[in-house]
Order: sequence, then C-alpha cells, then structure tokens
Amino acid sequence: MIKCTILLPLTDNDGFSLAKEGALVLERLYEKFGGYTVEGTVTGTYRMDNGIRAIDTSTKVTVCVKAGQVLDLLAMVAEFGRIMRQETIYFEKALSVVELVKSHKVGPLCAPSAVPEPTQHSFEVFEELPQHIIDTLRRNGCRVHLYAQRGGTASTVIRW
Repeated sequence: MIKCTILLPLTDNDGFSLAKEGALVLERLYEKFGGYTVEGTVTGTYRMDNGIRAIDTSTKVTVCVKAGQVLDLLAMVAEFGRIMRQETIYFEKALSVVELVKSHKVGPLCAPSAVPEPTQHSFEVFEELPQHIIDTLRRNGCRVHLYAQRGGTASTVIRW
C-alpha cells in the first residue's frame, strides 16, 4: 500500500469554516478506501496565483491506498479542492511501504508459539537511491542491493 497525505483546510480563503465540507471529505475517503488517519492540525503558508500569501490551518489526513488507486485518490483530492473553494490542495505520496498488520491473540487461550514468525519483505525502486538514503536504510536494519540492468537502468531492492 502507498501512504498518501492530504492537508484539508479548516477555513476557506475568506475565513469561513469548512467543517461540513471536511466531514464530507472524510466520509468519502472512508467509503472509497476503507479508512484514514487524522494526524492533527498543522499550519502552513502558500503563495496564491495572484501573489497573495495564504496562511492555512489544515487537518493532516493520511490515507493508505493500493498502487492502482493513487489516480483515483488524486481525482478525489481535485474534487475536494473544488468543494472547499481552494486553488490547490496539498497532496503527498510517500516513498514508503505500508502494511496493515493483523493482530494475534496472545494469552491463556493462545500460546505464544501460535504467533507466526515475521516474514521477509522486499521493495524494489526502479532508480538508484541517493547514498544518504541507502545509509539510513542500512542503519535501520534493511539490506539494500543495487542492480544495474541492461540499457543502463538502475534498480534498488530493499529487504527487511
């Protein structure tokens, strides 16, 4: 799954509350993608097309989607911008791997040996990553393998 972040403004550019619109947006995200996380309130600034500085207080929302759903989410975000009377809406697609991990009961009715061992995961990036990112991944216990493919295309495989 791919982690995407959206900043939903709490007021429009004239200072009117967008609480109703925000609730509608969250409901649509839940209906389409099955969930979201509200990470809190953030403040940022943006230069509007007319050159005026806009300072927005927004709700930071994270949505995890399948790779094939990113374009659907982008289309929804553009629609949210129209509903919320905004020039733009902040959207971020993170280079991360998100998994929803099922919990296992551990206790008198379920012996610890019944909990499955963690599996190895891998992720391939079809470009060469900067060295500082590779170093960070390795410091965090990942194995990083760099491959050069025919035609000069670089590929990086990350395993953890």
